[in-house]
Amino acid sequence: MRKVKRVFLIFNFLLLIFILLNTISYAAVKVEPARIIMNSKLDTRTTGVINVVNNGDSQVFLQAYLYDWTEDKTESLITRNPGELDSSLYNHIKFNPRSFILEPGQKQVVRFTITTPEDLEQELRGIVFFEEEISYSEEGTGARVITQVGTVIYLVPENVKYHFKLNEIRFKAQTESENMSSLILMENKGDAHIRYELEYKIIDSNSRLIEEGSLGEKIIIPTFERGVIINFENRLNPGDYKLLLSYNFINNNEQKSYEIPFKVK
Repeated sequence: MRKVKRVFLIFNFLLLIFILLNTISYAAVKVEPARIIMNSKLDTRTTGVINVVNNGDSQVFLQAYLYDWTEDKTESLITRNPGELDSSLYNHIKFNPRSFILEPGQKQVVRFTITTPEDLEQELRGIVFFEEEISYSEEGTGARVITQVGTVIYLVPENVKYHFKLNEIRFKAQTESENMSSLILMENKGDAHIRYELEYKIIDSNSRLIEEGSLGEKIIIPTFERGVIINFENRLNPGDYKLLLSYNFINNNEQKSYEIPFKVK
């Protein structure tokens, strides 16, 4: 009985190694670009391409599947069944080809067409995954693994409404071991995602520059509130200061500036 158990454990271990090796091999499949933003006029068709490359050393069979997506509170992407969300691209997009075989070193150009409804007033989103199902079985025991690699697609209709709102600034007082920091809470109350870069400056009561810096590109999708933290690099002496925020909105070429006074005791 012990011998049978040992054989079973060895089989499962080898099966796990097999799955890991195949998953690692699949990781060599690359999709470009990772993000596609389509700006479209109403009642028109927009076309684009996705390049899928097999940089691995084994053949893969891939199928394209579109899913809805949103985010959770930690900004992690969450997929939903196609057509489940009102922002779904599901009924408006077609791929060609949807399934194909890629030999090692081969590239497949996947073309897609999006039909923009004539009455569309909000952004539509989707994520297309190129999936491969890996199955293995022996003597009634088996495993099934689906590996995915994909790209996010945004469809932004003309004249869509953008509405960025700066909700709140919170300051955390500095201590003996930590410098001051600020939490910036922002909300997207518009109908399309907001893509922005943020620069900040800290000046004292005499308008002298104390510190400056920037945050990389960030995104807020509609109806979501997001926060970013700025950890001050310099210790501040007691007194009055201002935090200057400069937003550069990439997808609508707008800028906004804010001055937030704060005090260090």
